[in-house]
Amino acid sequence: MLAENRAVNSRITSIYSAWDPHIPGGSQLAGARNIELRSTGHFRVVADPALLAEIELAGREAPGR
Repeated sequence: MLAENRAVNSRITSIYSAWDPHIPGGSQLAGARNIELRSTGHFRVVADPALLAEIELAGREAPGR
């Protein structure tokens, strides 16, 4: 059902690492704001300083803010 309801995707920011062994196809979401960080690995993205900056930017750009 979620895959069929793409209207909400424009409100989603997907942030993911350049390479993730657990999600080999990547985490791109059609219609969303997709941000690929330079870090690699499934959990290393959490320690990437760029992640916090992107989260902050996404929060500032969120509709209704």
